[in-house]
Amino acid sequence: TNLYNAMEKFGPEHRAVKSIEGLIKAVKKQIEDRRKEVIKVQVSFLKQMRESELAAAQQQVLRLQSLFEEAKAEARDLEDTLGRLAALEEDAKTLQDHIKVIDARLEDLQVLSSPARAAGAGATEEAIVGPVNIGYRAAEPLPNNPSQPKWSVMVPLGIVLGLILGFGLAFLLELSDTSVKTPSDLARRIDLPLLGMIPHGDDLDEEIEDFRRAVLLAPQSPVAEAFRQVRTNLLFSGPAQRRRSILITSPAPGDGRTTVVMNLAASAALAGMKVLVVDANFRRPAIGDMFPQANQAGLSSVLVGQATWREVVSATDVSNLSVITSGPLPPNPAELLGSDAMRQFISEASAEYDQVLFDGSPLMVVSDAVILSTQVDGVVLVVRAGQNSVGIVQRSAERLIRIGAHVFGIVLEAVRSMGGGYLRKNYETFYEYQEKSLPE
Repeated sequence: TNLYNAMEKFGPEHRAVKSIEGLIKAVKKQIEDRRKEVIKVQVSFLKQMRESELAAAQQQVLRLQSLFEEAKAEARDLEDTLGRLAALEEDAKTLQDHIKVIDARLEDLQVLSSPARAAGAGATEEAIVGPVNIGYRAAEPLPNNPSQPKWSVMVPLGIVLGLILGFGLAFLLELSDTSVKTPSDLARRIDLPLLGMIPHGDDLDEEIEDFRRAVLLAPQSPVAEAFRQVRTNLLFSGPAQRRRSILITSPAPGDGRTTVVMNLAASAALAGMKVLVVDANFRRPAIGDMFPQANQAGLSSVLVGQATWREVVSATDVSNLSVITSGPLPPNPAELLGSDAMRQFISEASAEYDQVLFDGSPLMVVSDAVILSTQVDGVVLVVRAGQNSVGIVQRSAERLIRIGAHVFGIVLEAVRSMGGGYLRKNYETFYEYQEKSLPE
């Protein structure tokens, strides 16, 4: 209205008209800029919402894929179990047929071994009484030996039956036990290198109070030597820059992950390497219990931005060895382990330490270790002899390889020695060599 009145009064070229037109243009520009800013904020907000929804959907897809693969693996295991059950039923039927044949032969032997009685055996005397012939048979002689049981037949037969049943029972037990016990059990089904075997504590001559510190408490024991062999095999598993960050995980809880982590770390530290141990198990952390004096802020505090990783590093009583505890247990461990903050921490820590070892959670229980395995240089899979089945170890290895993780190999933990077997002779040779090498 003001512009119209000014144009009527002064004309379109007047200074007042030009001033009003400039003011109108400035206001329009402010309105347009404000509109663009509002649209930009709304678009950014909607974009963040869609990205969050997409990330959640992708996470759900990963979980569903994992569940689908586990279901397929369980179906394969069920088929294998049904096949073994059918084979066992066939073996049981065969054994029953063998027992029937043996029973029939036993009856034949009993019949053949009974004393033959010839017709008319024994003296027969006749007396003629009138027109009637009366005959009578003398009493049978008493036997010198009992007729039953026939020990000459029963003893060998019992031995044969016992051997058949014993071998059959051993065969059935062997078929039903699918746990990994020796390296050959792994070599037949799993295409991964064996980094080393850790002996069971009950097979050692010395008693180790805390197996997690075996390298420090018993440096001359077969256990310490076994961990040094694992460390050496890791050193030759690739270039140094491709094996700085290593995740130690296993198929199930209680497989000895923390034992392997701490002994490998101590072995490397004693060899002069600068080592950092990180507790990345947000479900059941263990490093904080071993080092109660360590900073309890830990890894979770770093990942949520409450502290820097250098602030939560704690030195230990072992030279060159430092630790980071898990910190307060977060409600979303998988998301934290897959975050950009975790990738940045791994990159910076790997640049300052010769080796960064992560004590992870079990593979087949939660997805934390699976997510972390793609961010480190490589993975060491710990398998506990006599506890993990071949099937679960195979599924664990396939799960890591399927997502692109680099698996250095397997550490077979708690291996029992068999009387006269390779491990028992190896232990005996080790102790003999140690005794000869010690000064008198």
